Amino acid sequence: MKNDPRFDGYNSYIMAAYVKFMEGSGARVIPIVDTESQEVTITKMTEQLDGILLPGGGGDDDYFAKGRQIYEQAISMNDAGDFFPVWGTCLGFEYLASYAADSSDKILSS
Repeated sequence: MKNDPRFDGYNSYIMAAYVKFMEGSGARVIPIVDTESQEVTITKMTEQLDGILLPGGGGDDDYFAKGRQIYEQAISMNDAGDFFPVWGTCLGFEYLASYAADSSDKILSS
């Protein structure tokens, strides 16, 4: 898709299958844009959401880092008694395993 002019100016995407999967179970999907600041993503978004899906596909260092921040916020929220589920599919699951293992290294190189 990097050579497709329809995607000029974009550096990330969410596959429609993930959106349809979540909407099929009654969820409203709100993407977390990778250009948002940590404060917006971690503090404000997680306070307004009921859970997070970390999708698969190609990830980069920003996705890994932002996912770790979300994971740590979810742990804090759950420890405080505020149920906040985190689901990872494919690469998202592998990243969750890495965060849970408290590893600073990615399991897979991007």
